[in-house]
Amino acid sequence: MKLKQVLPAVFAVVLGLAAMPAQAGALWYNGDFDQNDGLPSEHNGGGILGIDSYVYDNFTIASGTYNATDVFGYFLSDTSSILGAQFEIRQAVGSGDGGTVTASGSTGSASWSATAITLNDLTLYQLVMNVSGVVLSPGTYWLGLRPILDLNQFQNAYAASTSGTNGTGYLAGNAYVDSAFFGYDFMLTTDGPYPADYSLGVDATLQGGGGGTPEPSTMLLGLGGLAGFLLLRRWRG
Repeated sequence: MKLKQVLPAVFAVVLGLAAMPAQAGALWYNGDFDQNDGLPSEHNGGGILGIDSYVYDNFTIASGTYNATDVFGYFLSDTSSILGAQFEIRQAVGSGDGGTVTASGSTGSASWSATAITLNDLTLYQLVMNVSGVVLSPGTYWLGLRPILDLNQFQNAYAASTSGTNGTGYLAGNAYVDSAFFGYDFMLTTDGPYPADYSLGVDATLQGGGGGTPEPSTMLLGLGGLAGFLLLRRWRG
């Protein structure tokens, strides 16, 4: 291919990449719903009962520091609409010990999307909550996520169980449930008749880049350099 044919193509790719935003990926995903069961993880569940319950599952960062962009999870529920969502990220959790809260928040604008999966007249929904500003360094963490339900409606939501299929960084066991309503004080789910793991996850970007698919800005610099090299060769004849 002649230089006059190569340069337009190179510049077209460079300009296209310049318009692409950096994309976050799954830092941790505990796996797909295994069609087994669920455990209440909800705020204001059951209408006037006002059930508050959190299900936490664990993940580990071996190296690197990450900027979390959102947290997500799958829930079996009888409602197609929610009022928002809440999350907590904790460390040093143990039986009867909630450890330390390293990040938490609440929003009224979480995404709640139905899937085609159902179990016992409940539909599986994906909950996604933006958590921009949360920084995660190497260590072990527990994520709790729950939808905010309407006290004026009899609604419930259950964190969906998983066996790790299609997971990223799946860790078996060490999930906890905390709920004053049910009388659980950070109880291991396996100490009750409940599944060991739950379908939760964190999306994040690695600080400083490195590893995986290069960010568009990195590719932009590389292709820009290639274009400059081709122009230099042409100038030198």
